[in-house]
Amino acid sequence: MVQDIEQTAPTQVIYGPIFILNRPSVSPIKYTSLTYEEEHSRLVQAQKILTDHLNSLRCSAERELGSYCASIFEAHITLLQELTLEAQVMALLEQEHTTAEYAIAKTAAAFSQLFEQLDSPYMQARGADIQDISYQLCHTLHYGCPYVPTLKSPSLLIAEELYPSELMVLSCLNLLGVVCQHGSVESHTAQLLQHKKIPFCMGVPFDFPTIATDALLDIANNRISFDPDVEQCHPFGVNKTMPDV
Repeated sequence: MVQDIEQTAPTQVIYGPIFILNRPSVSPIKYTSLTYEEEHSRLVQAQKILTDHLNSLRCSAERELGSYCASIFEAHITLLQELTLEAQVMALLEQEHTTAEYAIAKTAAAFSQLFEQLDSPYMQARGADIQDISYQLCHTLHYGCPYVPTLKSPSLLIAEELYPSELMVLSCLNLLGVVCQHGSVESHTAQLLQHKKIPFCMGVPFDFPTIATDALLDIANNRISFDPDVEQCHPFGVNKTMPDV
């Protein structure tokens, strides 16, 4: 059950159940038994499916958040087109006979690393957009559809990193806040969270819990406590009752 907190700093402290984002694995097999034409056909079909999905996210963003947020997914569609047409992808498919998943993942990883090495924090954050497109395309190749996480009850979402395409499908009513080990306030995910008015922290050092069910997020200090006790909750005005003995 979500607990109320004092109104003195309503967006500085969040307490509630946690939801850990666990993406399905898309670790690609390197070599394929299919012909180049067959692998390329798989890639083209997956691109079409993901393009439709991104167009749907773009329309939702336009309707709910405005043109700027819609432009994020317009950029993702462009990135998707450029990635699938990249010469390195074609070379891996045709010359090394790799799977489409492997070719996409390898090429995207190289591009993402290049962005992360740039001096500009804004450009560094664009690496996450490439990772988003790469994962979604590989997921579509492997499972036949993009990855769509679901959040069935109000929770704090805990993740290594949250991608824009994942955030856009989550209900704001069930998203109490977002805590990521990685990511940047310059990222498109952060910008979408700001437009959605959802509290968040990026780059928080923590170990993923194995049995925790709730957490206390201290946004001002960029800190999260899993299964906090009464003493930890009290300074923030969180009314957590003692368990029965």
